[in-house]
Amino acid sequence: MAGRVVADDTGSPLPHARLVIYNDAAPLPAIFSDAEGRFSTAPLPPGRYHLSATKAGYAQTAVPRLNPPASGSLEVRLPRSASLAGRVVDMYGEPVMGMPVSVMDAPGNAIKTVATDDLGDYRVGGLAAGTYLVAINQFSVDSAGNVAREISYYPGMPSAEMAQPLVVAPGDQRSGVDFSGATLPSALVGIAAQITQAPGGTVRINFGQPQKPPAGTGTIRGRVTRGDGLPVARANVTALTLPTPGGAPNIGPSPNAVTDEDGRYEFAEVMRGRYRIRASKPGFIDSIYGQPSAETGTPVDVAENQLRTQIDLLLPRHSAITGQVVDDFGDPVEGVAINVWVIQFQGGRRRLMSRGVGTRVTDDLGRYRIYGVQPGQYVISATVGQVNQQVAGADVSGFAPTYFPGTTSPAEVQLVTVPRSQDVAGVDIALVPLPTASITGRKTGADGQPMGGSLVLTESQRSGAVATPSTGARISPDGRFEFPNVAPGEYVIQADSGKSNNAREGDFVSQFVTVSGTNVADVLLQSTPGSSISGRLIFDGDPAPSTRGMGIEPARADPDRTPLSNGSIARADVRSDLTFAMEGIHGPRRLTVANPPAGWMLKSVVAAGVDVTDVALPFGTRDQSLSDVIVVLTNRLTELAGTVSDSRGQLVTDCSVLIFSSDRDRWYAGSRSFRRVVPASSGNFSARGLPPGDYYVAPVSAAGVLRDGPDAWQNPEFLESIALRASRATLADGGRVSLSTRLITP
Repeated sequence: MAGRVVADDTGSPLPHARLVIYNDAAPLPAIFSDAEGRFSTAPLPPGRYHLSATKAGYAQTAVPRLNPPASGSLEVRLPRSASLAGRVVDMYGEPVMGMPVSVMDAPGNAIKTVATDDLGDYRVGGLAAGTYLVAINQFSVDSAGNVAREISYYPGMPSAEMAQPLVVAPGDQRSGVDFSGATLPSALVGIAAQITQAPGGTVRINFGQPQKPPAGTGTIRGRVTRGDGLPVARANVTALTLPTPGGAPNIGPSPNAVTDEDGRYEFAEVMRGRYRIRASKPGFIDSIYGQPSAETGTPVDVAENQLRTQIDLLLPRHSAITGQVVDDFGDPVEGVAINVWVIQFQGGRRRLMSRGVGTRVTDDLGRYRIYGVQPGQYVISATVGQVNQQVAGADVSGFAPTYFPGTTSPAEVQLVTVPRSQDVAGVDIALVPLPTASITGRKTGADGQPMGGSLVLTESQRSGAVATPSTGARISPDGRFEFPNVAPGEYVIQADSGKSNNAREGDFVSQFVTVSGTNVADVLLQSTPGSSISGRLIFDGDPAPSTRGMGIEPARADPDRTPLSNGSIARADVRSDLTFAMEGIHGPRRLTVANPPAGWMLKSVVAAGVDVTDVALPFGTRDQSLSDVIVVLTNRLTELAGTVSDSRGQLVTDCSVLIFSSDRDRWYAGSRSFRRVVPASSGNFSARGLPPGDYYVAPVSAAGVLRDGPDAWQNPEFLESIALRASRATLADGGRVSLSTRLITP
């Protein structure tokens, strides 16, 4: 079958239109039109077929009763789509964020549902010409404290029969479909709730009567304002109880208050004690009284009959990033997942780390708005056609994950600087077309049966690329899987069933895959039983300490061939007879001691008479199991102490002292031969429990070393850059070394 997709109003070809052909009810794999709007399929056997075509900005169009054997070219004409947009505000006229808005057909069946953003705005696009109803969930509280949820139809009617029908023609962009007086359950008073369903489907939430806290004699008053000095009304203010200076806890619960129209709040009848005052409101950055002068704020002490006033808080608005995503023809792309990242060094490599603002999806105009962003510098990514557990994106192939302003490499991105309480507009991304491919196969456990648990795809460490977040797959009950729309690169697939108990890891298997634009099929992921590790612990020193809380862990030595999740790594508790055992271990590991007793450190690990301390050992099969492993702890601790001075000979305290082995083989993530310490106010620093050996000691600026994450200094490239300027020290077994060292400046 072959054909062409064109715009119904102009006859112009439409590239990147998505077409799905159905044989009765079963869809065939989607295909896409080319730059001239043309498409074709492999020969189809005789049968009953129909076709569905979609593209951003156009209404979904169906072509029924196709006849594949017939000759000639099929023309699919897509009419322009319509949209409905508006704003949802509460009873005070302020935007309601996260409110679900549904567009329904005339009988009242939901067609599309979206959520409002931080401005209370919503937009529903891709609508065919027709008549629609728009509705939200409206909440109210009666005099008995019951919260009722009922559907409110535009323009605020309680039933579909009373709603205002909205008629749209092709290409209509209708705005002003607004709702007022809306309330989400999170904005209502109450914590503990009893939920019941009344006849007719009305949900009622009975919060009951809140318990009145014990009456005190103190009072706390203050005001919450924005950065421009204007008041913040209806902000939630909490007085969190803190331990008193003597260590005794406060008496009574933590009170809550809501600011009035002038931003003022009051806690009356407060029990004596110490409090941390916190203010929050959707659309604003949470604030603590006393910040930013103090990292955790300034505690507020309240005595009997004391009035504390002017406990004022500044509640800055959060920032937002807006932009548009287009394809290589400049057309908007709907359903693109947009994420915000920073590049940090973690786990031995540079990787993209989430900033916790969630995933946003582009609308029918390709536009997006990411809100709740803290000030900083960020990487913005656009991904389409991949399995995303957070959002339902578009099933569009042929585009690689793209980073602003238009690159497929996270190492070549342009960082977006977000100031405090400002919107950054124009962060537009042009998706990069690449010959993407799918990876298909089957995963089975060690018993040969379909394997449950997680299945992820990520760039392999051997690729040298910046690690991007792993993607999921479509998985069938029989264990078959598909990773769609994979860009060229070197990857590793990992299947992990998770731990069955603390000392037994589950089924695990990893497989390297290279993608170069053609589909990779029949990948078999067959888990092995894993290896067992058992042995005993020896204390080299007296008196022997308690083993309570101690454990032996097989730390990951190769992220590509070991489970990704720390929750999947086994830990063998040390028994009362000082023995330990664990099972199901896969991949290269280093044996370490978790929570060693105070004053003790790892001295050695011996397996089969060979010292394997800090050595990456292979595991995964039964014949790679180890028994009679001897783990020795010693109380003969090493200590490296000293002071740091600047070029003028003045003591320096605002720095990080980096201590790392001169043996490059010990430069791996989480090495016990790495240590970062901060000098005390007296200017002295001390590091205890490092393994004996030769070390570099390099004091560097505290701000610079932590900029790319707390582990960034462990990057071997960075260590090489400072090694020649570092001081040297040699630690013997149980020895102590003291030295004076000079601050290293960039």
